[in-house]
Amino acid sequence: MEFQLPSLQGQTPTDFALRAGLYAASGALASQFSTLTVMHGAIAGLVNSLSVQIGQTAIKTDDTASQKILASMAPLALSTALMTALAPRLSLPLSLYGGITLFLCNAAGEIVKIFALSYLAAPVVPEKAEEIKDLSDAGVRKLHADYANQKDKVGAKALPALHARFYALDLPLPEEKIFAEMRKANEKFEITELALPQSEKDVQDLSKDQLPWLAFSLLQHGGVSKLDFKVQAALLNAMKEIGFSFYLTPKTPGDLMDFKDDEVIQAWHTRYKNDSTRWISVPPALKEAFNKCFTNQGLTPISLTFKIPSRIKEIGKMNKEQFQEVYDHYNTHREEYDELHRVLKLEFNKKVSEFHFAPLN
Repeated sequence: MEFQLPSLQGQTPTDFALRAGLYAASGALASQFSTLTVMHGAIAGLVNSLSVQIGQTAIKTDDTASQKILASMAPLALSTALMTALAPRLSLPLSLYGGITLFLCNAAGEIVKIFALSYLAAPVVPEKAEEIKDLSDAGVRKLHADYANQKDKVGAKALPALHARFYALDLPLPEEKIFAEMRKANEKFEITELALPQSEKDVQDLSKDQLPWLAFSLLQHGGVSKLDFKVQAALLNAMKEIGFSFYLTPKTPGDLMDFKDDEVIQAWHTRYKNDSTRWISVPPALKEAFNKCFTNQGLTPISLTFKIPSRIKEIGKMNKEQFQEVYDHYNTHREEYDELHRVLKLEFNKKVSEFHFAPLN
């Protein structure tokens, strides 16, 4: 019977070294026996004790710890082969050295199995961000399962990348926490910037466990305003399920055509009404589209021409003619005056006194 070493294709060097050792030991064993039954038993004992048993422990060869285990197994197999080759020189009976060989094979397998189960049960803890990509999926899952005990051991710069691996593997927030509760308690996870969905289908493909990780990424890195408006809207609707929201950013008047989300429109109106700096920067055509939305919602449109002062120095530098326009606007729109920040309102009233206008209070 001929024995051939396995092909290197698709195997790691460590895996190949292990298999080479197994085949060498099996070949040496086979050469010492004359019957197929005994030879088959010897081969089966060796392969089952070392290869099959370790395989059943679900060791991944891309774990650092697993590589050490597998690398130590190849010498065990080779030493077994050497023993079977030397046994005849020691004038041992065939049955005796054959039995010793099988015993050693099974003993080695059991030792490695016990060591693997105890040593590899603990996850490999990375210290650097670049080590995260070398972790197997199994290693990442181990860290996730024991996150409470392992998170303080993981390097601070490695944690964001680890959280990104949790996202990629569709793992939930650790410790059975919920995003909405974490945000309320000001808890957060530092996370590497995640790629945002580029289509409505991409949004639909996101799992409920991926959404919280993506929300943390948006909180820390932003970027949602760069997305197509329809993708933004789809992502916002998905995020509502976990208690996360953001402002939609339309880019053209066409984005707002037939847009009917009352909650979003109300949020826009409040934001632009209270933050004149943002409203000033909106292109005129888009301002008109916003005002159509506001009117359809029963909200007061925001002035297209009046530049509402948003900083104290803007009010302080105004001459009487410039301030007259501001005064007339607030006199007509008392609800906007009432919502002015108290510091701006104080500066406004200083100008009212300076130019001897009637107080608006």
